[in-house]
Amino acid sequence: SLYKLIEQTMAIGYANQELESVLLEDGISQLLETEVGKPAFLAHTVAYSMDGYPILYDNSHYRADKYTFHNILYREH
Repeated sequence: SLYKLIEQTMAIGYANQELESVLLEDGISQLLETEVGKPAFLAHTVAYSMDGYPILYDNSHYRADKYTFHNILYREH
């Protein structure tokens, strides 16, 4: 995996992820093997090193009929 490759040289400390609901356009719908206009999630993710530097930026599409997201939200004190 990409994370495994990155962690050969540095530790990943945390990531911020934002989910957005979208309707699939032609190219992405073909890759996800579904119809144009179907609902999906678009995840915008930035992973950070242990000392807070951004090291990975990713946008990923997920079919809404195939995925469930589970989040644990921590509060900083």
